[in-house]
Amino acid sequence: MQLDFYKRPFLHVCIPFIIGLFLVFTTSSVVSPLILLGVVLIGAIFFLRQVTTNFGVFQYATVYFLGFVLGCFVGSLYEEFNPKFQHSGYAKGDLVQLEITEINQGSGDWNKAIGRVHTIFTQKGSVNSKNHVLLYINKDASYIQKGDILLVGAEFTPIENKNNPGEFNAEYYWNSRGIDVTAFATKDENSWIDEQKPSLFDQFLNGFSSYLQSALHENLSGNDLAIAQALILGDKSLLDTETKNAFTNTGAMHILAVSGMHVGLIMYLFITVFGFFPRFITKKQATWVVVIFLWIYALITGFSASVVRAVLMFTFVALSQVSAKQYDSLNSLFLSAFILLVLNPLYLMDIGFQLSYLAMVGIFLFYQKIEGLLHFRHARLRELWQGTALGFAAQLMTTGISLYYFHQFPNYFVLTNLGLMFFSAIVMGLGFLLFVVKWIPVLSKFVGIILGFSVYLMYWIVQQIDGLPGAVAYGFSVPFWLVLFMMILFIYLILYAKKRKQLLVGYSLYFLSVLYIVYERNAALTKSELCVFNHNQLVIALKHKNQIHCFYKSKPEQVAKIHLLMESYSKLYPGVIHYHPITKKAIQFRFGDQDFQLNDAGETVNMKWNQQRFDILYKQESSQNMAIYMPWIQDGSGVLLKNGALLLSAKL
Repeated sequence: MQLDFYKRPFLHVCIPFIIGLFLVFTTSSVVSPLILLGVVLIGAIFFLRQVTTNFGVFQYATVYFLGFVLGCFVGSLYEEFNPKFQHSGYAKGDLVQLEITEINQGSGDWNKAIGRVHTIFTQKGSVNSKNHVLLYINKDASYIQKGDILLVGAEFTPIENKNNPGEFNAEYYWNSRGIDVTAFATKDENSWIDEQKPSLFDQFLNGFSSYLQSALHENLSGNDLAIAQALILGDKSLLDTETKNAFTNTGAMHILAVSGMHVGLIMYLFITVFGFFPRFITKKQATWVVVIFLWIYALITGFSASVVRAVLMFTFVALSQVSAKQYDSLNSLFLSAFILLVLNPLYLMDIGFQLSYLAMVGIFLFYQKIEGLLHFRHARLRELWQGTALGFAAQLMTTGISLYYFHQFPNYFVLTNLGLMFFSAIVMGLGFLLFVVKWIPVLSKFVGIILGFSVYLMYWIVQQIDGLPGAVAYGFSVPFWLVLFMMILFIYLILYAKKRKQLLVGYSLYFLSVLYIVYERNAALTKSELCVFNHNQLVIALKHKNQIHCFYKSKPEQVAKIHLLMESYSKLYPGVIHYHPITKKAIQFRFGDQDFQLNDAGETVNMKWNQQRFDILYKQESSQNMAIYMPWIQDGSGVLLKNGALLLSAKL
C-alpha cells in the first residue's frame, strides 16, 4: 500500500489532527502548553524547511506534529466559542428564550424538542447565548411547532448518566451534539412569543421535504411506512422499539441510517437514468446535476455526518472527472473527514461518524485483498461474493467499536446484508420513482403497492434472521485501548505482514486479543451479583450465571421502563430475565448458593443478601445497617444511588 505523502497528504494530516481533537475533548488541561510549544517549533521548522530538499522522516514528523497542534487548536477554539450552557450564568428560576429547531412526537405524555437559546433572563439582567438545549414539552402544549420562539420557565438541569450497567449513555450522546442540559416543561411553563419565519431557501427545503413525505404517507402505512421513511428519507421517528431491535440484532441498522450506501444508490440510479438521454444531457452536465441533487438530499435528511461524507466524496470524484485529474479514494475520504471536523469538531464524538468512516477505511484497505481470496466464473456468484467481501471489509474495522458501544455482535450479519442489499436498492429506486409519479394517481398507487410489498419482504427477512438461534451474542465488554490495538493489528496483518515471523507475531497477538474478549464475555455470562439500580422506583436484580431475577416495587405505568432497564442490563450481563413484583411484605428467595430476603417496611425496605444486610431508605433517617439512599435523597451516610447503581459480586 502506497502511503507517500504526495499521493495521500490528507491521510497524514488528518490522523494527528484527530488525535489532537480527541485530547482536547478528553484532557483539555494539556492543550495550552502544547499550542505554545507548537508556535515555537513552527518557527524553527519553517527555517529548517528552507534548507531541506527531500521529503524524508523529518518532514513527516513535522507534518504529523503540525497536524496534531492544529487539532488541539481547532478543538480548543471550538470550546472557547461554544461554552456549555451550564457555564452561561443560568440559575434556577431564570427564564430562557429559545427557538424550537427540532420537535418529535413521542408515544408518551411528552414531545422531545431541541431548542436554540437566544437569551437567558437572570436576576442581574439578560445574557445572550447560542447554546442548544434538550426540551421535553408536555403534550398539552401540542400547538408548539418547529420555528416557534418560546419563553421557558422550567428548570434546566445537566444531562447526567444514571450509571446503571449497560444503560444508554445519554450524557455522551447529547454532548456529542453540543447539548448538556435538559428540562421538562408543562403548558404553564411555556409562553409562546413569536415564530421564526423561514428563509426562501428553508421554505423550498421544507416544501420539498413535505412533498416527499406526503408521497410515502399517501401510499404506505404502519410498519411499512416507518421503514420506508427511515430508509429513503432518514426519518426514524415512526419506528417502534421492536423494529429497531430487529434491525440492530441482525446487524442491519445501517440500512435504516441514511449513509454512503444510500448516496451511492441514488448516484447510480440518476447516472443510469441520464444515460438513456445522451442527446439532451451530456455526461458532464449529468454529473453536476447529480451533485446538486445529492446536496439537497443531504439537507433534507438532516445533514448527518455519514451522508455529508458520502456527498463530499462524490463531489470530489466529480471534480476529478471534470478536471481529468487523478482521484485517490482514501485521500478523498480523509479530506472529507478533515473538512467536516474543521466545520464541526464534535462530529468526532458522534458514533455514526465513527462507524461510517471506519467502515469506509475498512473497504478501501481490505476489500481487494478479501475479494481476491475466491474467484468465480459465474457472474452472479462473483457479484454475490463481492458483496460479501464488501461486508467483511467494513466489519473488520467496525466490530471493535461496535462491541465497545453496544456490547453485542450480530452473528448473521453476512446473511442479513446479502438479502437486504438487494431489497434496499429496490426500495430506494421505487421510492424515488414514487416521488416522480406522485401526481399520477393510478401509477403512484401501483408503484406504492410494489414498494410496500418490497419493504414487507425486507422486514420479513430481518425477522426470520432475528429469530434464528444465536442471532445475536451479548455480554461483550471491550476496553477502548483494545479496540484501537485490534484496528492497527488488522491493518498490519492484511497490508504489511509478509514474512513468516511477522505473520506469526501478528496472528499470535490477534489470537490473544480475541481470547481476552472471550474470557471477559464468559466472566459476564457466569457472573453472580446483586444490583440495586439508580431508578425512580425500587429495582433490584439478582444474577446467578445465566439467570436474572428482577424484584421491583413500582407504579403500573413504570413497569415498561423497568423492562427496558433490565434489557439493557442483560446486554452487558446476559441471562434469562424473571420478573417478581414486590407485592408481599416479606420475600424470601433462594437459588443456587444465593440467599435473598426482602422485608417491605413501608418507607424502608430491609434487604439481606447472603450474609450482608442493607436498609433501602425512601426518606432520610438513621439506619443500623448499611444504608442505601434512593436517587431523590440528596445526602445521608451510606450508599447514594444517585451516583450510580450499587453492584455487589458474589464469592463463588
